[in-house]
Amino acid sequence: MTFISYAQNYEDVILHRALKHIDKGFYIDVGANDPIIDSVTKAFYDIGWRGINIEPVSEWFKKLQQNRPEDINLQLAVGARKSEVNFFELVGTGLSTMDKSIAKRHEKEHDFEIIEYKILAVRLTTICEQHPHTDIHFLKIDVEGTELSVLQGLDLKKIRPWIIVVESTLPNSQEENYEEWEYSLTKRGYHYVYFDGLNRYYVADEHEELDNAFTAPPNYFDFFKRESEDRIEKENQKLEIEQDAAKINFQQLEKHAKQVEANLADSHHQYQRLETHTNSLKEEINQTSSKLYEKESKLQELMLSQQEILLAQMEKETQIQENITTITENKKTIENLQSSFADSKKQNKLLQVSFADSEQEYQQLEVQTQNLHEEIDRSDKLLNEKDKKIDFLNKEQETTKQKIDELNQSSHHWWLESERLNKELQSVYQSKPWKISLFLKNLVQLFKRGYQFMKCQLIWVIQLPKRAVRWLLVKVMSFVIKRPKIRASGMKLLRAHPKLEGKLRQLANAQNLGAVQTIDIENSHNIGNEAIIDTSHLTPRARLILGEIKTAIEQNKQMAK
Repeated sequence: MTFISYAQNYEDVILHRALKHIDKGFYIDVGANDPIIDSVTKAFYDIGWRGINIEPVSEWFKKLQQNRPEDINLQLAVGARKSEVNFFELVGTGLSTMDKSIAKRHEKEHDFEIIEYKILAVRLTTICEQHPHTDIHFLKIDVEGTELSVLQGLDLKKIRPWIIVVESTLPNSQEENYEEWEYSLTKRGYHYVYFDGLNRYYVADEHEELDNAFTAPPNYFDFFKRESEDRIEKENQKLEIEQDAAKINFQQLEKHAKQVEANLADSHHQYQRLETHTNSLKEEINQTSSKLYEKESKLQELMLSQQEILLAQMEKETQIQENITTITENKKTIENLQSSFADSKKQNKLLQVSFADSEQEYQQLEVQTQNLHEEIDRSDKLLNEKDKKIDFLNKEQETTKQKIDELNQSSHHWWLESERLNKELQSVYQSKPWKISLFLKNLVQLFKRGYQFMKCQLIWVIQLPKRAVRWLLVKVMSFVIKRPKIRASGMKLLRAHPKLEGKLRQLANAQNLGAVQTIDIENSHNIGNEAIIDTSHLTPRARLILGEIKTAIEQNKQMAK
């Protein structure tokens, strides 16, 4: 199948050579201009491809909307960031630009009319994210001097066109200007493959298999022809068809003319026969004078009939001319009807496009309405959930306040209890021998530190729950129980305070500390005034210390005597 090329410099031929294995691909055309004349994407659109056309000029954008109804057509400028920019439209040309110096140069050299106005410029990355597509097979950039700005607004880590085609010469010039923007492609995974005198072609590193398509310029083996050649061929074919139709009509007219000639010949033969008959009548008049009057009357009648025949023949010829005129008028009428039918067909297409757009807008409005309803429902649900959470938090706050009050009361009780215990321990500390007091000092100091800590952090202690106080007492009891000497001394002291001893035993049983071996008065044997303690379970170091304590006690007793 012959490929029809619309592009100015055969760009579509080169791209088709590289991508002809792709069925219904996707393209992006930045600076699309006219949708047909010199268009790089028109040939691909005709074979089923679709894409995004970006064109800020209203004249070309309207043509894109009419001729590319299945493409995404955007009336925007493309830049490095989203902003409003000054745009210079060169009326009736494809040289409009955002570069003021280039516009002024065109105005000076070619006397073009310039219209300056503001237009929205967005990043190409944003456009691609708003209209996502799995693969972008080629990206064409023709922005008359602002190529660097377009490439700066394209994130080539996320968006990877297979081929990028960029106009690489100054507008209307052969002077190349690619040095200022080429690095933004080559440093991000693209390599140069071809220059066609106007554009430079770059292929993504991951698609280097396409490089072989760029080894030669467009040639005979690409099996293509220009759109102008194809249009002339089609017009010639149309003229040939019209010429054949005219030949057929001419042949039909020739047949009709021959038939008219035949009719005329028949009339002439009839006239000749009448003339012969008239001559015979004249002879009869000469021969028969008596019948002259009758014969003359008959002759006059025959002459009248002959005139009637001639008149009838002339009427037939006039009718033939009228028929020819009618055929010509009918042909013109048919041509007018064909042209009006073509116009109505175009209007019908435009109406279909506008109807499709209206239907699409209606569907979008329906979707937006549905989304709004869904948002309202979600907002109502969130409000209900928040109200429930607020009620729950209020209840939790009340419950927490009650617990805090209970904990404050409990902490105050334990605070009083700890003060009382501290006083009792102080009295115990003053009544015992020096060695025993040495061991008890550690315990008293522990209680003193706890007392000082609780005194300095009164607010913090008040807020402590009952478990924290219980935890502290359990740790102290565990510390004492695991040390037999301190435990024995402590048990003797607690014997003097049964109420405190009972509460501590309850606490020990609740915390499973009752399984630890305790020293009781029942486990000791009084011999005289001495208490003999079972030391079989003690370590050698503990037994040595216990012996030293006994010796010290005996010395204190002797000194007291």
